[in-house]
Amino acid sequence: MNRTKNPGFKFNEWELKGVPVRLELGPNDIAKEKIVAARRDMRDEKGRLVKAELSWKSLEEEVQRLLEDIHHNLYAKAKKALDDNTVKVTKWDDFLAALSDGKLVLAPHCNTIEWEKKIAELSGIHFASIPDKTGAGQVGKAKALCIPLEQPELPEGTKCVISGELAKCWILFGRSY
Repeated sequence: MNRTKNPGFKFNEWELKGVPVRLELGPNDIAKEKIVAARRDMRDEKGRLVKAELSWKSLEEEVQRLLEDIHHNLYAKAKKALDDNTVKVTKWDDFLAALSDGKLVLAPHCNTIEWEKKIAELSGIHFASIPDKTGAGQVGKAKALCIPLEQPELPEGTKCVISGELAKCWILFGRSY
């Protein structure tokens, strides 16, 4: 296949596909017995991908180490974003406010399907009553995403965020559109 596209287009094409590392090899690199690796997970102050020189002799090990570092870096960024955007609430009004702010909500729940459906119904009614830019009601409703494996402590007597019954676990909710 003849590819007559310029290098910038090719670099961008592979970056959009999600390739984590781009290896560059030119005449100067061959003379130095080095290969330049561009990391997709980090950018410099001008917004360009961070690059590192890798040795030919240990290329396999260095690329493996680089991929592991990229994995840990991407995981840490994702974990921080999740933690920064998750709110723990125990009251219905706080639940709706956090969802309105685009947050994920960790709330105590009685863990029954009936009350999970009620949360979706009541939150949908709530959002529909709030006008959007056009004056129509907003769309969306709360949806249970998961019951986290690592449960925060549930103090004795904690009530479900919606039913008022004793909570059995914490459930993570998000707003579906």
